[in-house]
Amino acid sequence: MHHFPIALLLCCASLVGGAGARPCPDGSCLPRPGPSPSPGAASPVPAQPPSPAPQQPTQQERFTGTATVWGGHQGVGIPLGAEGAASLACGLPQALSFAQARFAAVNLAAHPAACARCLLVVCGAAGTCPNRGIAAAQPLYIVDDCGDCGPADLLIDAATLEEMTGYGSSGRPLPSSGRVAVEWSWVPCAPLLLKETIRMSIMPGGNAFYKQLAFGSAWQPITAASINGQPLVAPTASQPRWQWYAGGRPLNATAPLLVSLTAAGGSEQHARLPALQEQQDLGVQFF
Repeated sequence: MHHFPIALLLCCASLVGGAGARPCPDGSCLPRPGPSPSPGAASPVPAQPPSPAPQQPTQQERFTGTATVWGGHQGVGIPLGAEGAASLACGLPQALSFAQARFAAVNLAAHPAACARCLLVVCGAAGTCPNRGIAAAQPLYIVDDCGDCGPADLLIDAATLEEMTGYGSSGRPLPSSGRVAVEWSWVPCAPLLLKETIRMSIMPGGNAFYKQLAFGSAWQPITAASINGQPLVAPTASQPRWQWYAGGRPLNATAPLLVSLTAAGGSEQHARLPALQEQQDLGVQFF
C-alpha cells in the first residue's frame, strides 16, 4: 500500500469537491510499436518562445463518472512496467516509478490534453465503498486512452482501485457492471514528481517530414512546444500526441536541437539536445 503526505491529499482532495497541421499523407506512416529507450543529455538555454496551442482545461474542473480496472476485468489488472507507457495511446517516455504504481486512462477524445497530466480520484458511491473518504483519495498519472468509455469515466490500475474502493482481487468483487462510481478533478503534478525533469519521446515510424512526439513528467501542463523554431501541433481529439510537421517541408532536425516548451501558466523552458533520440531527458522543469 502506498502512502502520501496527508497535507498533499487534503490539498488535492479539496479540488475534487469543486466539478494544424494535417497528419501523415497516407494516414499510416506512424504506427504505435513498443519503445526503444536511448538516454540523451540536454542543457537549458534561452530561446524564442513557441507558438501558442489550444487552451488547456482548468485545474478546478470536476467530473462524476465510473471507473473499472485498466487492462482487465473483475479486479484482474495488467501491471505497467517501466517501458510500458511508450506503447500506449499517449506515447509517453519511460514510465516513472510513480506512474507505474498509480496510473489511469481517460477518454482522450473528450480530454485531448490529458496525457501526462495528474488527477485526484475518490470513490463516489457513498455507503458502498468501505474506503471512501479523504484518506482514500488517490493521485493518478494519465498514460492511456480508455477507448469508448464516457467523458467522465476512468480506467485505473488494479491496486489503486482496490485501495480506494475496497473492490478487487483481495477484497470484494466488483459489481456486476464491472464499474464503481467515482469523482475526480485535475490536480498539479508537481507534488508527485518532485525529483523529475521533463522527458521527451519520439515515436518510431516517422520520417524526414513528419514525426509524433510526447512529453512527460512536467509539473504543469504543456500548452506549446517547438523544435529548432518549428512549432509542434498540440494534441487534439483525434491525435493525442504532439505532431512535428512543417507543411510539406523537411523537418529542421539539425543538431544541436533547441526544444522550447510553454506551460499553462505562461512560463517557458528551453533545452538544447546534442542529437535527436527516441527517449530523452530534457533536464528542465516548470518550477
